Amino acid sequence: MNAALASLPPAATVRPYPALVRAGLSVDLALCAVMGVLALAATVQMLNGRFGDYSSAQALTGTLIQYGIASFGIAGNILLLRHRRSGFWLACVALGFVCAGIALTFTLLPQVVENLEAERRMAMLFGFVATLVGRWLFNLGYAFVLRAAWRQLSGAQEVAAHG
Repeated sequence: MNAALASLPPAATVRPYPALVRAGLSVDLALCAVMGVLALAATVQMLNGRFGDYSSAQALTGTLIQYGIASFGIAGNILLLRHRRSGFWLACVALGFVCAGIALTFTLLPQVVENLEAERRMAMLFGFVATLVGRWLFNLGYAFVLRAAWRQLSGAQEVAAHG
C-alpha cells in the first residue's frame, strides 16, 4: 500500500486549472447530468410504449446516445476535475456520442419537417441551424477546454516523473 502511495505525484505538482477550464468542465458536467435525466425520462416513455413521432429503433438509438453522453461525460468531467488524465479519454468518448447525436438529428430532420406548413417548416429549419451552430460552438469550446486540461495534466505528470 505504501508503494502505491509513493507512486502518486506529490500534491504540489498538481496546479489548479485556470478558471475557464474549471468552468468549462463544470458546465459540461451539469449538461451531462441533465442529459442523464432526459435519458431516464425517455426510457420511462419507451417502457410505456410511447415513442413520439419516431420509430422504436430511432427512439432507442437516441436514448442510447443520451446515456453515452451522460455516462462518459459525467465520469470524464469528474475525473478531470480531480486531475486524473483518464478523464480526458472518457470525455473524448462523450464527444463522440455528441457527434453521433448530431448525425442522428440530421437523419431525423426530413421526417420532422415533411408534414409542416411552409412557414413552420422554415421556422423549424432556422431553429435546427441555430441549434446546430450553438452545439458545434459549445463543443468546439469544450474541446479546447479538454486540450488545456490535458496539457496541464501532462505537464504535471512530467514534473512528477522527472522532479
